[in-house]
Order: sequence, then structure tokens, then C-alpha cells
Amino acid sequence: MLRPTKKSVDASVLLARTVTPELMRPGWADALKGLVAQMEANLLLHQHTRGPLTRLDRFLHTRTGGMIGTLSHQLRGAAVDAILTGAEKITKLGLLAVDLDIASRRRHPGGLSDADK
Repeated sequence: MLRPTKKSVDASVLLARTVTPELMRPGWADALKGLVAQMEANLLLHQHTRGPLTRLDRFLHTRTGGMIGTLSHQLRGAAVDAILTGAEKITKLGLLAVDLDIASRRRHPGGLSDADK
């Protein structure tokens, strides 16, 4: 019978923490907004202006569970769709059209109201 060592337990705890969404903590909102703004600034879409994604930071946090890898997957998928459709910009509808990655696959929060459509 194998017994876990201290190091193996620490490693498994760290691994579990990397894939477990966490609630927003004080200061995280500004950090998330800054991260989204930087990612948005790196988009090379002809019709996309800076700001729309930054204003959707709470929506993006809720949708991705606060997971940076999922956020990156979400924005990259929406950018590819924007290029393929010729829209050349990312919208909330475009974000909702992208399936979440396996790490955060769950019911999609943040449905659209009529005003968002």
C-alpha cells in the first residue's frame, strides 16, 4: 500500500488550486480589468476598438470562472470567429458563441437580455 508523502500531497493541492475557480478577492477586479485591457490591446481586428471587452470584465470573470487559461481560450476563439465571419470585432454575442474549454465546462452563466442581442 502506498502512502502519500508530504511533497505529493502539496503537489496535488497546488494542482487542484490551479484548476479550481476562486471568488474575486479585494484588488482582483482591478487586476482582471487590467489583464483584459492588455489582452484587448493585443487584438489585431480591423473593426475592434479598445474598451468593449474591458467593460465586460465581470461577465468574462463569471463566464470563465476567473481562470486565465479559459479567458485566453475565450478571447482567442471569439477573435478567430470574428475573422472568419468578417465581423473583425468581438462582441458579447461572439463571446457566448465560443464553447468554454474542458477545465471550465459547466452551465454558461450570464445569459443575454434583449438589450444585449
